[in-house]
Amino acid sequence: MNSSCIPPQYTSAYHQYQLKKYLLPEKYKSSYEFLFQKIQDLKQEYALNEIEANCLKECMKEIPEIGCQIQWSLYQREQIGCEIESKLNVYEELIKSFEGL
Repeated sequence: MNSSCIPPQYTSAYHQYQLKKYLLPEKYKSSYEFLFQKIQDLKQEYALNEIEANCLKECMKEIPEIGCQIQWSLYQREQIGCEIESKLNVYEELIKSFEGL
């Protein structure tokens, strides 16, 4: 099931986010909201990138004649995946800083 089809308000991550946001002092709420949204966007982007990479792997088996081009596209997807993962780690680390407030 594609999690991007589920409205965020029906997920446990969203409810947890709402509770934490509610408990924060007013001056931190917009920053927390920004980070949470960035994390959700990056998770969705990462999932789509993984789907594309898997599709390319299937194409590699089905169309070996253009293997070099497929391999290059797959390499690019892997690099994009690493970049997204790095950003995700940074944002998740930043959002954890709100736990002590």
